[in-house]
Amino acid sequence: MLSWLMTSQHQSFIIPVILDLDGILKDENVRSYFWGIPPLDNANTLYIEREEITGGQSNVVKTDYFSNFASKVISGVNDYEVIDNYMFATNSSSGSGSVTLWVSLNRGKFQQAQIPTASPTQDFYVADAIRGSGFSGSHS
Repeated sequence: MLSWLMTSQHQSFIIPVILDLDGILKDENVRSYFWGIPPLDNANTLYIEREEITGGQSNVVKTDYFSNFASKVISGVNDYEVIDNYMFATNSSSGSGSVTLWVSLNRGKFQQAQIPTASPTQDFYVADAIRGSGFSGSHS
């Protein structure tokens, strides 16, 4: 069984190679990663949230285990998560300091979640996402 290594010194994501003790560096400045979920994604798909060198927010890229090519999924992200057929991302609104939740269903375009509140939102927590039935969460 192959294991994945996420180093803490430089937040590097290293892919093990059979008979190669060093492995292959897949990406650096990695905050999180998620495997794609068939049939929505190829079995080798990786979603990698990587912090930009300038610091602060991250970009999320989609890549393949066997490829060096990566395509940007969403940028300016504070946090990112994949749950079943949903992808969630948050980012900070300029000026107000509030946080916006972005949702992608079935790997479609990210849409801003419409949260009925008059107060600025500081954080989101997605409790569950059920295929075809929506998701539940909370905000503060």
